[in-house]
Amino acid sequence: MGIIVALYRRPIEDEARVLELFKLFSGRIEAELDRLSHERLLERANQQLESKVAERTAHLDKVISELKDAQERLVESEKMAAMGNLVAGLAHEVNTPLGVAITSHSVLSEQRDALRTHYQSGELSTEELDEYLETTDSALMLLDVNLHRAVELVESFKRTAADQHCADKELINLAQYYRQVLLALKPLLKSVQAKASIHIPEDWNLTTIPGVHSQTLTNLLSNSVMHAFDAGTDNKIEISGERLADGNYCIHYRDNGKGLSPEARKHIFEPFCTTARTKGGIGLGMSIVFNLVNQQLGGKIILPASERGFALDMVFPDLGEG
Repeated sequence: MGIIVALYRRPIEDEARVLELFKLFSGRIEAELDRLSHERLLERANQQLESKVAERTAHLDKVISELKDAQERLVESEKMAAMGNLVAGLAHEVNTPLGVAITSHSVLSEQRDALRTHYQSGELSTEELDEYLETTDSALMLLDVNLHRAVELVESFKRTAADQHCADKELINLAQYYRQVLLALKPLLKSVQAKASIHIPEDWNLTTIPGVHSQTLTNLLSNSVMHAFDAGTDNKIEISGERLADGNYCIHYRDNGKGLSPEARKHIFEPFCTTARTKGGIGLGMSIVFNLVNQQLGGKIILPASERGFALDMVFPDLGEG
C-alpha cells in the first residue's frame, strides 16, 4: 500500500514542478516580449526624433543662410550709403575748382574778343596788350591750379572707391595712403566744419589690405560727423600711429566730439546699434569696422577710456611678415 501511495505522489510533484517552471519561463518570455516591444517603441521614437532633428537642422541651415545673405546685403548697403555720402561731398567739393576754372575761361574769352576787336580796328595800344597779357597770366594760373585740384580730388575718390571693394594685399606707405583717403573724405568733414590731422610715421611701409583701411577710415569719420559733431564748433579729429612692442602697428583715432554714453559704449560694435536712427543711421558702420579689422587684417579693435570725445585703437600686423 505504501508503494502505491509513493507512485501516485511522484507524478503530482512532477506536475507541480513543471507548472512552476512553466510559470517561470512564461514570466521571462513575457518580460522579454515587453523588452522587445519597448525597444521597438524606443527605436521608432529615435527614428522620429532623428527625422525631426534633420528637418529642423535643414530649416535652421536655410534660415542661417538667408540671414547671412541678408547681412551681406545690409553690409553692402551700408558701404554704398557711405559711398553715396562721398559722391555727394565730392560733387560739392569739385564744383568749387571747376567753377573757378569756368570763370577764368570766361574772362580769357572776353579779353581775347576785346583784343581781336582792337587789333582788327588798328586801335590796339601797348597798354591794352600789357593788360591782356597780365590778365591771361592770372587766368591761366587759376585754371592750372583749380583743374589740377579737381583732378586730384577725382583721382583720390576713384582710388578710395576702388580700394573699398578690393581685398587684395598690397605694399603701401601707410602715412601717404591715409592722407590720400583723407583728401577724398574732406568734403564729408566740411559739412560740420571739422578738421582732421594725420600723425603717422613716414617710414611705415607694410603689406596690408588698403581697402580695409579705406573702409575703416571712411566709417570712423562718418561716425564722427553723424554722431559726435555739431556744425559751427571746434571739431577736430586726430589720427596717429604707434609701433607696439610686439611688432604690431596701432592706429589711434580720436575726436573731440560728444563721446559715448555708457550704454552706447557697451553695444557699439553690435549690428544695428545706432544713436542716429532719425538721421538715417542703421547701425552697421562700427560693426563693419570691427569685423574688417579682426577678420581681414587679423588684428583687433580696442575701445580705450576717454574723458572727452571718442577714442578707438586699431591694432594689426604686417601681413607680409611670416
